This record gives sequence, C-alpha cells and structure tokens, in this order.
Amino acid sequence: MWTPRTRVRCVQVAGFLLILLAGGASAARAQGQDKDQGAGRLSGRYRCVRLEIEKKSAPCDSPPLVLRDDGRYQIWGEEGSYELVQGRWLILEHSRRRGLGHVVSPREIIFEYRVGDKRCKVTFQRIFNPPPGFSLS
Repeated sequence: MWTPRTRVRCVQVAGFLLILLAGGASAARAQGQDKDQGAGRLSGRYRCVRLEIEKKSAPCDSPPLVLRDDGRYQIWGEEGSYELVQGRWLILEHSRRRGLGHVVSPREIIFEYRVGDKRCKVTFQRIFNPPPGFSLS
C-alpha cells in the first residue's frame, strides 16, 4: 500500500531524476555546441606567412590551409577532418608529418614538426575577404 509519506517520497525522487536528466541533456547539448563553435570559429582560409627551418627563414610557397565549417580541411594535397582540442591544438586527421597545430588565435596557427633531423615551423594567418560590395581601396 502507498502511504501519503511514500507518495511524497516517490514524487521527490521523480522530481530529482527529472532535474538530473534535464541537466545531463543540457550539458551534452552545450558540449556539442562548443565543438561546433570551435570548428566554426576557425573555419576559413589561411595563408603561409612564415617558414623556418632550423630557425632560418625560407620561402613559404605552401598552398593555403582551408578549414571548413563542417570540420573538414584541405592542404598539401591532403583532405580529411580536423579537430580542435582544448581550444588551442589543431589536429589534422591525415597529416602524418605536420603533427599538431598550435592555435595562437583564430587568426594564426603554427605547425612545428621535423623533416629528417631538421626542425620546421610554419605559420599560417587567416585570409580575410571583405564583405560583398565593400572595397578596401
């Protein structure tokens, strides 16, 4: 039999469970939005502005790094998905040589890696195009 006290306790437990479920769903939604915002915040085209090999400048003729809103990237003949980790490390899925990219800001990404025994550092800066109908001249 259900006593008034048992009914009150069941209602309290049910209410508590609903609060937990709602909180968990909100946290999961927020985490998904954070991941999407990370990709969206970095999406765009980046040009190579600096190449250093063993701390000496070299010509930078790299094609642009393209990061898309959907989490895909393209560069150096590679295509794949990318992930932003801890808001500051860019992982390119298929890039074996380049390793992690350090996201200095949404405008600048630096890759450091080794080619043989030489240490390389490549800096990319975001290319901003003016809105349609706006001229920079």
